[in-house]
Amino acid sequence: MDNMKKSTDEIIWNRFLEGDEKAYALIYTMYASQVYSYGMRFTDDTELVKDCMHDVFVKIYQNRETLAFVDNIKLYLFIAMKSSLFNVFRKDKRQQDGDRRKCPPVRKRHGG
Repeated sequence: MDNMKKSTDEIIWNRFLEGDEKAYALIYTMYASQVYSYGMRFTDDTELVKDCMHDVFVKIYQNRETLAFVDNIKLYLFIAMKSSLFNVFRKDKRQQDGDRRKCPPVRKRHGG
């Protein structure tokens, strides 16, 4: 059964790589909820996870001509999701660090 699923996934993936939009829709249907659940392991921010998940699927569509190397669709999508989330986390961290640098230093009050 597992080999049959892998074979089916390969056929769908290859059709997607050739530009078949129905295959893309099928990939989305098959994996979106799994990718979403995987993203929720890293944050409780449902909107962020939804945004990153949609970004992942948009990017695979836009870059499909360069994705022939992908052997495991699910693994690739999970890695892309984690990468997308961590990019947001890094960006937010840099912005927070930048905001702290813009704040005037805290002065201790001497006396009363």
